[in-house]
Amino acid sequence: MSIPKDGQPYDGKDEGSILEYAGRLTGHTFVEMGVWYPEAEQKRKNKKGTFGQLLEEDYFFIPNNSSPEPDFKEVGIELKSTPMKRLSDQRLASKERLILSIINYMTINDLDFEGSFKKKNGRLLVVFYEWSKDKEFYDYKILKVVFWTFPEEDLRIIHEDWDIIAKMVEVGKANELSERLTRYLGACTKGVGHEKDMREQPGSSVLAKQRALSLKSSYVNKIFRDSSFKKYKGIFVNSGDRTPSSEYQSLFDNTEWDSSETFEEYVLGYFDRFIGLGCKEIENELGIDLARSKAYREVLTRRMMGIKKKNIEEFEDAGIRMKTIFLKADSKPQESMSFSHFDYNDVASQTWETSEFSEVLDTRFFFVVFKRNRQEDDDIFVGAFFWSMPFEDLMEARRVWERASKLIRESKMDELPKSSESPVAHVRPHARDSSDTLIAPDGNHHIKRSFWLNRGYIDKIIRESGVLEKANRRLKINDE
Repeated sequence: MSIPKDGQPYDGKDEGSILEYAGRLTGHTFVEMGVWYPEAEQKRKNKKGTFGQLLEEDYFFIPNNSSPEPDFKEVGIELKSTPMKRLSDQRLASKERLILSIINYMTINDLDFEGSFKKKNGRLLVVFYEWSKDKEFYDYKILKVVFWTFPEEDLRIIHEDWDIIAKMVEVGKANELSERLTRYLGACTKGVGHEKDMREQPGSSVLAKQRALSLKSSYVNKIFRDSSFKKYKGIFVNSGDRTPSSEYQSLFDNTEWDSSETFEEYVLGYFDRFIGLGCKEIENELGIDLARSKAYREVLTRRMMGIKKKNIEEFEDAGIRMKTIFLKADSKPQESMSFSHFDYNDVASQTWETSEFSEVLDTRFFFVVFKRNRQEDDDIFVGAFFWSMPFEDLMEARRVWERASKLIRESKMDELPKSSESPVAHVRPHARDSSDTLIAPDGNHHIKRSFWLNRGYIDKIIRESGVLEKANRRLKINDE
């Protein structure tokens, strides 16, 4: 495609013109649109071609830049593209985070949220395409184009996330930034790695990895999933309002979010009146009668939040992992905390940064605690809290993972890290029975295993959270 003699093939000052032109991409590849052709390949032979680069420069004719202004600055719209991958069940899911802009540690606190985020990214034009390892990027099919405006509640959560990131930079802890500290907006590493992308930060002589503001994959899924309610000029448009979903239920459907509360304070507000009550008492309070099953405590937890569906929209959008913890009558955890079994070949071939265990731990957790009642045959609800693994503990988990990776490569399955070897994590079987196996790099079948957080470590997390003390005070008051 070449630029018409009279200028661009759309009016960059007219929102409707931009959207109509963007909508032409839907269902096509760059080759089909005439954006990629032999002459284009020759022109780019000394340049690294990417989908996003081609979209900006050769379809919308936007020069490569790092401007703080939106790509279509006259109408305040930022252009983005992001890959979706096909899962084994044929569903589409986000392949990666949506990168927004590199964080300048030296200037981020000179700008407020409005100036550094909302001005550039408040309204996004997102081109979703289907990634395939067997195709070149110019043959990727464009699935849909979405014109996205953040719902008010989402923008409040993003603002909280931005404040967390900016504060970490302000106090000289940019080197400890992590996506596990935030919900929708992340501070992901960006660059070639191997210590080549280290940057100065204010308030500290310690260099920090280069990072970028990004929307987490879980939130990218939301944009792809929730944008199908209105179509305009070939693209999907959301109005900034929250829309109902058949699979997900929003916490905000039940009560108002007070302006003085953070998102996490709002969520915990659902649980305060139930602290110290038995599960049957909670059911009576809610006017429900739940069947006892393996998932009973998870179902009861959702009902305490007014959620009847299986998925909580805000938790799914933020990638928050909800885990129920059961304590024995002596207030000690009944067991260690397991995660999904791993693939031996993946652990052997990946780096810590690309590992599934790293991804799991680099998220925000929501722990809900129940305890066995000595006097009655009914568990007591102790409390709930949000948690992110401290940086030092994450580095210990990394040591455990790297040792496991080395031992798997050496076929020393019997020497994989035990709970006695680390205060944080270990590896042990996670299978139905001895026949539930996977092939390892040595070509042999080995019983399925997973990484676990130690029972003693879970005990430490619970005690540091303060939920036990609060529940005990509540129970004492009730007894009096």
